[in-house]
Amino acid sequence: MSSPYQKAMVININPKLYSLEAVFGAAYSLANKAYFFLEGNPDSRLIVSIRNKGVYSKPRTESLAGKFKNLLLHYALRDQISKRNAKLREYVATRALYAGLPDFINNKRAFEAILRKNKN
Repeated sequence: MSSPYQKAMVININPKLYSLEAVFGAAYSLANKAYFFLEGNPDSRLIVSIRNKGVYSKPRTESLAGKFKNLLLHYALRDQISKRNAKLREYVATRALYAGLPDFINNKRAFEAILRKNKN
């Protein structure tokens, strides 16, 4: 039986540069074209082995490895932007939900009066 690493492209990833989420995102994006095998310690070093689906072709495997590296950059940047904008997204969502509430809820006194009335 052949090893899953046979005819695979191996990429070493520094987890201080690329989050595990970025690695998963990049691998998932190409999951229909290649098999991905992840090993290592998420705190020190990740090893990604890429093996194309179908008949082995070195140029195709190298191309997939290049696409994986580009997607890794894409997902790492996306992750950074997402973290940077988390407070803004939270604020916008809160304002949108708050704006959708009926006017009497926006008026604290009226809201409290309704709560007291319904308690009795």
